[in-house]
Amino acid sequence: MKKNKYPVLVEKIIKPERMYFNFECGDLWKRENVDKWDDIDQCLKLIEPLLKKHKTKLQDFVWDMNYSAPYMAQIDYMKKNKLKEYLIEDQNKHFMNPVWYHETNLNNELENTLYVGEDLIVANYEFVVDLVNKIEGLETLSFWMMPLSGGFLENDPGGDVEYIQDTLNNKSWFNGILTIDEVYAPEASKYEGELHGNDLDGLKFIRENIDPKIKFEFSHLEKHEEKILKDNRII
Repeated sequence: MKKNKYPVLVEKIIKPERMYFNFECGDLWKRENVDKWDDIDQCLKLIEPLLKKHKTKLQDFVWDMNYSAPYMAQIDYMKKNKLKEYLIEDQNKHFMNPVWYHETNLNNELENTLYVGEDLIVANYEFVVDLVNKIEGLETLSFWMMPLSGGFLENDPGGDVEYIQDTLNNKSWFNGILTIDEVYAPEASKYEGELHGNDLDGLKFIRENIDPKIKFEFSHLEKHEEKILKDNRII
């Protein structure tokens, strides 16, 4: 079996106060059955050891993952003319940031918020703890859904998942959504009631291993989910 060459690290900046990683993740038309979580995991294999040995506190941390994808007219043209390539334009370029932190915003005002894509909780919540503990004075940990940004898919009313799965034939592509009220890993919940078998385990691990003064924010919460988080002393 041919080994997948993506993601590829194309730029890395490591300074005492800053870490930046830029990965090229290929074309969602040319790659076969792309799994977002697999790509995240491959990036983490490079990033995580570098973060662990970083000795100073960070003021800036950015992790970019870049993809390209053809829009429907380009696909139709390729099929009609039996082509395998298409011209990649700005609207074909998409990206996602599994996590990012800037001490100040564009107005040079203190922000002190670490943004974490919900897919990262599924992939590696220990990494989130390591990163949080490398940031001095962090005030807020904000969790949000992580669809692709930029390009034509950003404003697609059907969302990027449907297009990537059905049109680009990547059935394994999903956007992670925090699940704290249903069990999706029943094997984990069997251990004497210590684990819940869902993302509540990851959130509790993060809460217990970082500064208790750091606030948790969520981009979307139902009332019953908010109660679960309060009952478990996460918010």
